[in-house]
Amino acid sequence: MNKLIVIALSLIVTSCATQYKAPIKSATATLEIESNIENVFVQNFRNEECGESPNGTRLAFLTSKNLTGVKKQIEANGQFVISFKRAHLNAYTSGWECTSTAVFKPIADETYRAMYQFKDNKCGLVILRREMKNQREVFVKDSSFRKAKKSCFKG
Repeated sequence: MNKLIVIALSLIVTSCATQYKAPIKSATATLEIESNIENVFVQNFRNEECGESPNGTRLAFLTSKNLTGVKKQIEANGQFVISFKRAHLNAYTSGWECTSTAVFKPIADETYRAMYQFKDNKCGLVILRREMKNQREVFVKDSSFRKAKKSCFKG
């Protein structure tokens, strides 16, 4: 029953937001999207005031089948605002939600990883950038990453 409520809510919320598409004639970077918990909405905004992105809002909806491995081409060389939201509905309680929004400046042709973590009833988000060290791929915290001034979500 609880999963049916989440699925129904997911369909309603995701139908309200347009699918994100990187501009065709702009430089892009690759963004890998990950979470350690399922049923997470991932969205993009124009700015930290949660303005609607002209490129679309919906980046992904993470389920148990795609917690890792979601890749998107995103617009590079400017501010990119990304927001993760996890909501839990329960028939016996009022439920809870946790939204985390971050800002970073992706560089063209680079690869980034947005990692949403939920632990001890708290959520967090970090943006990592891929580097090559000793002929090995490693991800390090991106120096342009910071928490947004406010949490954004369109639903």
